[in-house]
Amino acid sequence: MTVKELIEYLSNYDPNLRVCVDGYEGGYDDLIPENICAVTVSLNVHEEHYYGPHDAPKENDGAPREECVVIGR
Repeated sequence: MTVKELIEYLSNYDPNLRVCVDGYEGGYDDLIPENICAVTVSLNVHEEHYYGPHDAPKENDGAPREECVVIGR
């Protein structure tokens, strides 16, 4: 998903709705600006189902890299 696609998707909702993310152990936390950042990731470096497919770049990993926006909790 791109930032443009996310904006279009969110435009379907009431702009006054609260935005939350999953809590650490459960529940929900408020999304705060400090938890949104742009980072460079190596694409498709994990195959294990319990990891996300992308990760922080490692020297000589040979993976394509891309800048992305990360929304943390």
